[in-house]
Amino acid sequence: MQYKRILAVGDIHGIGGVTVRKKASLKAMYIMKGTGNQKYGFLYRGKMIYFTSDLHFYHDNIIHHCQRPFWSSDDMNDSLIENWNDTVSPDDEVYILGDVTMEGPGKAFAMLSQLKGIKYLIRGNHDRFVDNKAWQQYSWVFQWVKDYHELVWNNQKFVLFHYPIEEWADFYKGTIHLHGHQHNSKEYNYQQVQAKLRRYDVGVDANDFKPVSIETIVAFLGA
Repeated sequence: MQYKRILAVGDIHGIGGVTVRKKASLKAMYIMKGTGNQKYGFLYRGKMIYFTSDLHFYHDNIIHHCQRPFWSSDDMNDSLIENWNDTVSPDDEVYILGDVTMEGPGKAFAMLSQLKGIKYLIRGNHDRFVDNKAWQQYSWVFQWVKDYHELVWNNQKFVLFHYPIEEWADFYKGTIHLHGHQHNSKEYNYQQVQAKLRRYDVGVDANDFKPVSIETIVAFLGA
């Protein structure tokens, strides 16, 4: 039987005269295509893990520097938030590998508070807002802030760091290194596969300006 997704996460939608109420973020609605009939059903998923980096909220110059497809920083901010929330559900975990914004605590919180999910920050070179005393009133938006983190998922180890590392912990044992910083295009990640390197740039410039799931990365690298 084939499945065709017809709804993303939402609250109440009407389809073919049928009103469907979906709880939180655990459901996505699909049409189940059978032999001549169409039935409505739900497929459930559990908590997902996502990664992203180098959002650079409010940064006009990054649009020109990285040739981002936005008219202004306001346009970029809105698009990044929309893409994020179309991808991530409230109970998902998102690891931000640095460079949220070069602005101060108030502006950083104004963006981060609009983003779904349980958020963690691996500091980048532009995340100085977390060192500002004024950030304390907003610090709850992150579960923690670190410079480096190691994560194990389904017996697969990941090394998370803002900067790309030439040879990372357990390099020869199949560990995957996730990073940002370089603002690479998609081509970079394909080059890593061709070079048989288990390294992946999770930055928005290399991932359609949205977070990328841990499953997508593992499948991409053939891990």
